Amino acid sequence: MLGLMLSSLDFVIVAAAMRTIADQLHGQTVQAWATTAYMVTATTATPLFGKLSDLYGRKKLYMSAIGLFLVGSLLCGLAGSMYQLAAYRALQGIGGGGLTALAFAIMGDILTPELRARYRITPPGDPDRSAVSKASARALVASLRRGLA
Repeated sequence: MLGLMLSSLDFVIVAAAMRTIADQLHGQTVQAWATTAYMVTATTATPLFGKLSDLYGRKKLYMSAIGLFLVGSLLCGLAGSMYQLAAYRALQGIGGGGLTALAFAIMGDILTPELRARYRITPPGDPDRSAVSKASARALVASLRRGLA
């Protein structure tokens, strides 16, 4: 569940801060690529991780999805241009797609049908809930980026 919350929260934070990030990386004309790269790779990776977890086990693939997501996140923080950021967001999206697919697969494995319905309706990483903090997340990311520069 934490992985699902992490990938959902990441998408909301980056969406809120993208304008500031693009301004600092001088990439206003290509800022959509960073968001699109994440969305395309996450969408593509979701069914792949689901099928592979049926074949090879959920734990191994969940750990690899966390690893890909964390490495992608670290590289995004170190990106020096919008093109690098887009490439690293694509890597992060592969991990995020795996986190999403495997969180629901694991919930299906361990929860009773009654609890499963409740968790599928309101996952803890619901973007509507985390959208409340968009303004503060944008300010935090912008200040961190300035502090690291």
